[in-house]
This record gives sequence, structure tokens and C-alpha cells, in this order.
Amino acid sequence: MKINKVKASLIIFILVSGCITEFEPETGEADRILVIEGLLTDQPEASLVKLSTSMRPGELLNPVPVTGAVVRIQDDEGNSCRLKESEPGFYYSDPAVFKGVPGRKYALFVDTYMGDCASPYCELVPVPPIDSIYYEKIIVKTNELGHPVEGCDIFLDTHDPSGTARFFRWNFTETWIFRLPYDVPNRICWRSVPSDRILLANTNYLSASEINRFPVIRIPTETDDRLSDKYSIMVNQYSLNEEEYRYWEKIQKMSEQSGGLYDITPMTVEGNMRRLEDPEKKVLGYFSVSSVSSRRFFIEDTFKGFKNIYRSCPTDTFPILHAIPFLGQTCWVIIRDQDLGIKIITDQLRCADCTTRGTTIKPDFWP
Repeated sequence: MKINKVKASLIIFILVSGCITEFEPETGEADRILVIEGLLTDQPEASLVKLSTSMRPGELLNPVPVTGAVVRIQDDEGNSCRLKESEPGFYYSDPAVFKGVPGRKYALFVDTYMGDCASPYCELVPVPPIDSIYYEKIIVKTNELGHPVEGCDIFLDTHDPSGTARFFRWNFTETWIFRLPYDVPNRICWRSVPSDRILLANTNYLSASEINRFPVIRIPTETDDRLSDKYSIMVNQYSLNEEEYRYWEKIQKMSEQSGGLYDITPMTVEGNMRRLEDPEKKVLGYFSVSSVSSRRFFIEDTFKGFKNIYRSCPTDTFPILHAIPFLGQTCWVIIRDQDLGIKIITDQLRCADCTTRGTTIKPDFWP
């Protein structure tokens, strides 16, 4: 009897589970949420406002740009600037006509086919300069041979003697030179990579607005060749009001949980933009108003523990006068040895051309 009950239960489970299908809700344009990301600074550069729509449920990437919008920034004295759409969803100001002024307040107004939105007037808080950027050489670990694998920690110090700036945000761009170990035409390149982390600090609980040894980034030698020759980092320091600081705190927590800033964007965090016709309808993103101070720092040192990332490059050898099929398409010459009368090829373009991950154009700031 017990066996029959077990069999009956098993049959019922199979029949029921066979009828279950995944429910996918239908979504349309009405289900999408407008996302507005904007930044106005006091720098002589174009301000950018990015307009897109949020993802459907379960999606994170590939936002849909919002085109044909009327986007303008206005200050508390009535001066305004209309932004021009240079590419779908990207609206830029003319820096020769309009830029932020510390102490002035600014608002963003956006008119789209999805409705009209505006931010409150936000004060452009002055930001102090970065006092110093420096690094400390560290031992990340010991490899299987017992040799140290080194790297470095980069820190910054800053302070505001006036005590006005209490909430800070930083981002940075790394640039380094790298050289292929083969005598090929495109051998020396530079690579620049923007930061994908949110760096925040709050001095509101301190008697003085002073930040020391703030950790910017840790660079190990075991993952890439950033420290193999000369390395540079440009750090940008922004002043925030408390509301924007809390907004970036939420983004920071979500990025840490999801694995990276670009995995989430502000697609799920409500900011300071509001609908004019229907204030209850959600708008995502943030219009940020901030002063910026920047500082560049170079590292040229000797570090231990680099992996040979070109070890797998040589793949075949041919007599020097031998014709090589598909040369320049699926294989490339990296070594020509006249004495031995041979040429060595690779099937990896990265080993024969540094522009696969960089540029041969030397940056203007490079010594």
C-alpha cells in the first residue's frame, strides 16, 4: 500500500511539473522608465546629458537611447544653454558658451516624447585641489616557486580648509605604455582605461574636512603589464551635496553586489529628476552639479612577479624564403632570423600588432 502511494505521488508530481511554463510578462514602451544621466562642472569642457530608457524585466545591458529631446541647463539667474544631440541619446553643451560657476545653482530641463522632466536647482559646490597622490610597493602574494609577486597601492590626500566640501567622489583614468617583445611595425603602444569603481568619502562626521591615505586602486603585477614600463593615473575629485552622496552610495552598493559599475548603471536607482505632469511616475538617474579638481601621477619603478603574457605567441617556423598561406589574415610574422634563415609566425594578432589593445599615438601629457 505504501509503495502504491509513493508511485501515485510521483506520477502526480510529473504531471504537474510538466504543465509548468515560465511566465514572461509582456512589456511595451509604456513599461519602460526614462533614465537621465547628466553632469555639469566648472571645467572648460562640454557637459553631457545622456537619455535612455530602462531595461525590460531581467535585462541589464543595451539601454535604448532617447532621441529628439529638447535638453537645456538653466542657472538661478535665468541664463540657459540648450544642448545638442551629437549621437543618439547623447546631448552636449557648448563649453565656449556655457559652463558651471562655483556658488551658482543649476537645474536640468528635459522634454521628451515620454514627457517633460526637471531637476531641482543644485548648487555647484567648490572643491579643493587634491593635495597629493602617492603609491606604496606591496607584496601581493608568493608564487609557486616561492618568489614574491609585487604590486602597488595608490593613495591620495585632500582637505578643504574652509570646511565647505564635506562629500567627495572620485574617478580616474589609467594610461600606460607597453611594448611587444618582437620587432614588428606596431610594437609600442599606449592604453587608456577609465575606472569602473565608485570611490566616495564623507567628512561630515569629522571636525575638519580632511582625508588621508584614501585608497584609490591596487595594481598587481600578476594580471597584466600596467606596471611593466611607465604608468600614469589621472584622478578627478568632485564635490557633492549630501543628497547626491547618498545616491552614489546606493549605486556603489549595487555595483559591489553585481560585480561592476557598468553592470548596473543607474538603471534601478531613483535620483533627483522628476516628472512635471505626473510627479508620481518614476524617473531614474541623476543630474549632478560639481566642481572638479584633477591631478596626474606617474609611476616608473621595477616590480617583480610579471607573467609572460606573450609565451604562447610563437606557433610555427618556416624557411625565410618560404611562402606562408593566409599571411596577414590568420597568421603573422613576429621574428625574422637571417642568420638561421627562418621566420617565426603567430596565429594571435595581439602578438604582432599592439593596436589590438592600444594606440600608437603618444598622449599629449606623456613625458
